[in-house]
Amino acid sequence: PQKETKKELEFIMPLEGEVSKNFSNENLIYSDTLEEWILHLGLDILGEIGTEVKAAEEGKILSIKN
Repeated sequence: PQKETKKELEFIMPLEGEVSKNFSNENLIYSDTLEEWILHLGLDILGEIGTEVKAAEEGKILSIKN
């Protein structure tokens, strides 16, 4: 049988800007939007409206939320 090779992931920053909220999968962070304590499984980066945002890695967009 042929051995499956795993691709090494290479992430880029999707845009240049100030990180306003870091990734957290262990500590709860208060969400002003949801008004509750949650795990923050993303990275929030401040940017100007209209700024081009690049994909950090190859994939598919599953949803867009405001």
